Amino acid sequence: MRNIYKLFLLLTFISGFTNIINAQVNWDNSNFDKIIIKAASLDKLVMIDFYTDWCIPCKQVLKVIFTDDTAIVRFVNNKYICTKINAEKDEGIKLAKKYNVGGFPTILFLDKNKNVIGRIEGTLARDNYFKAIKTAGNSEEKTNNSETKIEK
Repeated sequence: MRNIYKLFLLLTFISGFTNIINAQVNWDNSNFDKIIIKAASLDKLVMIDFYTDWCIPCKQVLKVIFTDDTAIVRFVNNKYICTKINAEKDEGIKLAKKYNVGGFPTILFLDKNKNVIGRIEGTLARDNYFKAIKTAGNSEEKTNNSETKIEK
């Protein structure tokens, strides 16, 4: 019985450690309208990572911020329905124009009515990303369509 308890503790520890190592954002690949509907039904906000294929900082942000940082990943997965949109392909072209996305990476935060409540343009230090992500998540209570804008 004692060995079973030790085995259970070991497996629990390994499982938790694996979750920390493999932390990543749950990206939803649905189209934009389905993302909005899903977010509204789950009472969440929307986070859009606008990127391009050639954007090296976009790839770095994806790896360093949205894969390796467990605290950010946990917060983002609880607060947002997240999607990555290539601003140079398909519906991404129209959405990038609609939301005035001109530089990359650009992270937008939307409410259930498709209003921008936060924006991160360019790259930031990890702590500043987390602060901006939290600020946008708490800005849904703002009125007059004001938005939080964080730039480098």
